[in-house]
Amino acid sequence: QIPTTLPTFDELIMLGVPESRLVNKMISLLSFSNYNVLNIHPEFEGTGSRINLLRNFLDKLRDKDAEFYRLDKLARMVHDAKDIKYSKIFQSKIEGRYGTAGCQG
Repeated sequence: QIPTTLPTFDELIMLGVPESRLVNKMISLLSFSNYNVLNIHPEFEGTGSRINLLRNFLDKLRDKDAEFYRLDKLARMVHDAKDIKYSKIFQSKIEGRYGTAGCQG
């Protein structure tokens, strides 16, 4: 399993980040020395005016020469790597998210 490493845009809104600052906030959370995994919600980023959030985010990443992978390809790349890191998974509350979520230990 490849864990999500970033909050979703709607979680950032629940944490009080104004919609006008979401893209820059998300970029500030990226690791440029490791993989970043973002869960996209089609009902949030894929519809209406908010689709521009995702477009703006992707455009800014392209400007930084970021590479994009589907998770199935990333899983093969990680599986083939010699430095696979294993972690325990546990249930926990995450600020800005309803209920509990599986978390990396």
